[in-house]
Amino acid sequence: MDNKTQLQNYAIWSNFIYLVSGTYSIIISYRLQNLIKTSIVFFLWGLLIMASGITSIFYHINNPSWTDNPKTLDSETYKNLLKADMSLSISSVCIGILFLIYRIRYCYCNKRINNILHNSNFWFALLFMVLSAVFFFLSNNSFKDSINCKDQTNCFDENLDDYDVFHSNWHIFSGITSIFWLITLNDTY
Repeated sequence: MDNKTQLQNYAIWSNFIYLVSGTYSIIISYRLQNLIKTSIVFFLWGLLIMASGITSIFYHINNPSWTDNPKTLDSETYKNLLKADMSLSISSVCIGILFLIYRIRYCYCNKRINNILHNSNFWFALLFMVLSAVFFFLSNNSFKDSINCKDQTNCFDENLDDYDVFHSNWHIFSGITSIFWLITLNDTY
């Protein structure tokens, strides 16, 4: 398998972390069945994370990096999958952040804030969130650079290779962030 194929595959299999994270959220929902509203939130969040990962796989097998064709950028399938991928991933992140803020507020009001602040998983989640953000911005910049030079094959390919690496690392770090968020949230119940 050549390096180009490995990079193309990396963007796809790195979505596996979302399936792990979503499954873990669903497992937590079953553990918290006595707290019906909380259980439902964990269950739905898990489904959303998993849907985000699955949609991302379909997006990556229809993007220019996978097809080796800059004209893919103009296809309706690609554009629709890009919108769906972005919408689901942004929704997952927003729900996760809101859920964590709610839990921090709850713990603070009930004088249990140390449950979060002394939890190393919370700090690991913050660290991986920062790393995730760095790779997200690097991948976006590489993708924009590849679009700007889509008529020049070497430039387009080099920037897409960078995009594959950065974007796949974003998958890994954001998935690990969600796992640490879930562990932190689970520890507060």
